[in-house]
Amino acid sequence: MGDYESTIEWSAKAGAEHTYIGRLGAVKLAALAHLGRENEMTRARDDLLKAIPHLTISIALGISPEFGEPYAEGRRKAGLPEE
Repeated sequence: MGDYESTIEWSAKAGAEHTYIGRLGAVKLAALAHLGRENEMTRARDDLLKAIPHLTISIALGISPEFGEPYAEGRRKAGLPEE
């Protein structure tokens, strides 16, 4: 938790091995938002919402509660809808 650079590296490696963007994309999105990497964050958010148009912060927390509030806050910063 809190090592957002490593999170982004991890998500890139995992993404190269798997085609599932959901959980991976939501974690990467939060990390990019916390780091203030606006351009990458916007692309990641748009890609994530294109793949899962109904995704909200509450759904993401329900699927992956282990990531907790720091990642929920990152998703808020990125503009993901709350409900």
